[in-house]
Amino acid sequence: MSHPLVDDLLEQAEHLTLRDETGRPRQVNLRRAVSCAYYALFHEIVDAGVSAVLSAQDARGPIGARLRRTVRHASLKTAAGWFERRLPEALEEVFPDGPHPGGDLRWICIRLVELQNQRHRADYDLVDPFSRGDVRRLVKDARRAIELFRALQSSRERTVFLLGCLFGEQLLKNRTP
Repeated sequence: MSHPLVDDLLEQAEHLTLRDETGRPRQVNLRRAVSCAYYALFHEIVDAGVSAVLSAQDARGPIGARLRRTVRHASLKTAAGWFERRLPEALEEVFPDGPHPGGDLRWICIRLVELQNQRHRADYDLVDPFSRGDVRRLVKDARRAIELFRALQSSRERTVFLLGCLFGEQLLKNRTP
């Protein structure tokens, strides 16, 4: 399912990497593009998580809006890092009856962590400039991560990842006895 905000953020990110009258994009535009790319993926994941745990009506209403506001960026990074490092054994623990097709989810997790780190760099490290090529790659990776994430729509792995994003580290650490 396509989300207008997510698609608009990706379009904005691509637009910001275009050259200006000097023949190159301004640093402020490249930095904003990195932020837009990250937030596109962030909102895609958060919206999917809210939709996974609430009814469609509640997800679209005040309860969904409230839950979206409680999701911490650190929770997404923790869940993504956990899945990136431990995907095969984590999926075996959660789904012992296998098979575990986790390659796409692992790639998404790697991109999410990278995009979040680069968004912090764009917002807070004002000394180190961004290159147009690097930003275009980040935007392209964000778009691809969103496409892959949407394709995982009904997977059990995606559901566990979303729950980790919403509820944080405790969900990922706790196992059934």
